Amino acid sequence: MKKVLLLLLGFLLLASGDTFAKSQKSSRRPPGPPPAKKEQEIRREIDIPRGDVSSDRNLRRHVKHYSGDIWISGIPMYDQGNRPECAIAVVRRLLDYYASGNRVNMNALRQALGYDKRKGTDVWQMVAAIQKYSRQLHLNFQPIYDYMTTVQDIQEELKKYNRYASKNHAIDIPRDIRSVDGFSPFVKKIDFSAWSKMRTSEQRREQAQAWKQIVRQIDQGIPVVWGVYLGLAREQGVRQSNGGHLRLIIGYNAAKGRIIYSDSWGRGHEKKEMPWNAAWAITWNLFVLRPIN
Repeated sequence: MKKVLLLLLGFLLLASGDTFAKSQKSSRRPPGPPPAKKEQEIRREIDIPRGDVSSDRNLRRHVKHYSGDIWISGIPMYDQGNRPECAIAVVRRLLDYYASGNRVNMNALRQALGYDKRKGTDVWQMVAAIQKYSRQLHLNFQPIYDYMTTVQDIQEELKKYNRYASKNHAIDIPRDIRSVDGFSPFVKKIDFSAWSKMRTSEQRREQAQAWKQIVRQIDQGIPVVWGVYLGLAREQGVRQSNGGHLRLIIGYNAAKGRIIYSDSWGRGHEKKEMPWNAAWAITWNLFVLRPIN
């Protein structure tokens, strides 16, 4: 009888041990995506106390002058890594610059701005979200420039490009471009020199007005959000070979006709520069997210 009881007890211990081992294994499974937050929860987690947001007067102290360069110092870096979250990174960096301390929950910010881990965030979806949550983020959207927003715009600009390109670089323009993303197949076929000449010649007024706005904002300590299309110009050290990307214009040199800008890719990308004509040729959007204060 004792042997039977001992065997039964051993069996129970083995069974319980197996159950424990299974529970340990199941607990090691990688966690799934975080659950979607409710709007009320998002508002609470991205809310910045009003007193922590810098005024324009306080931001001017960050403007530095050296050898013709005028730029904004003290903009915190946020490294987006290889994730397609340049829009999230730009907003995060501006919030860190305008407000003291990191008070924004990144998961809540991603959900508020409509982040997709494969596609990133659409610029105008981001702008709409910032306007929706402006009271919590204390950000005000101010447009400067917008380029090629429709299929018709793409077709018209490619026709203009063909007038400036040699026969070897001219593009056959199909009739069935169906979306704004339809520009991407043409990027590798475009001669950047001809494209830059076309943009500068056809948009002198817009380019001059954009430069004036950039200078005005930088002098106040306000960075300019710069939407570009990568792949048109040759750039060294970029982590993205082509497609839309958001940067921050943080300064300028009027005598040299250059802008100073920053990418959200960590060390080495805090302060770079580019001739304004080349920068204009890859510009898709320019706008400001300035503190409401």
